[in-house]
Amino acid sequence: MVIALPAEAADKAIAFLNDKGESAWKIGYIKASDSEQRVVIE
Repeated sequence: MVIALPAEAADKAIAFLNDKGESAWKIGYIKASDSEQRVVIE
């Protein structure tokens, strides 16, 4: 499962999920860009 949320909420969400017995990590971020390059994960 992946959860996308504002960066400032990540640490609190990870702590909450870990406290509930889930294994949670920060895996990346989303950044705006005007570049033609794209990353697609299927």
